[in-house]
Amino acid sequence: MESAKILSIGFYLWWLGINGCLYFAEFHFIQNFTGIRVKRFLIRYVLFSDFLTFFVMFHQSPGVLRLLLHAGIIVGFSVFCLKRKWSDTIAPAMIILTLFTFMEGFQTVFMRFLSGWKADSCMAIAIQVLVSGILTVLLVMTLNYVSTTYSYTGRQRISHYLYVLLFP
Repeated sequence: MESAKILSIGFYLWWLGINGCLYFAEFHFIQNFTGIRVKRFLIRYVLFSDFLTFFVMFHQSPGVLRLLLHAGIIVGFSVFCLKRKWSDTIAPAMIILTLFTFMEGFQTVFMRFLSGWKADSCMAIAIQVLVSGILTVLLVMTLNYVSTTYSYTGRQRISHYLYVLLFP
């Protein structure tokens, strides 16, 4: 195999692994936030989310489509598998998507800054893998902190009109 194919396959595997870790953390976050402990859907949630990530990456779809699919997976999983009302799943989904968007935005800005430096392709790939790995660890830690510290608020009944505040 030529090195470009090996790098391409390695990149896809790395990205699917990183996103698999994020989806596992999301599953844990949703469980803590809703108070429902159902582990039998964990593998299906991670694999289905990874499949859609691969589909979006392979077809070079825009990031907005990925975020919409991601939101659909989170809400659909909570409604159909955890048997929650859709209005109760909006808050955890928006928290996850907001943190995920911050991570992706920071990574994009940081990589844009680093692209001005002169580096060979192997060093550039190593930097990108390192940055995405560090940001993934930070996002997982943030999701864990939010879910353990503020999980009681996710179980309280609040007015559904307050969910409008989450959309901006």
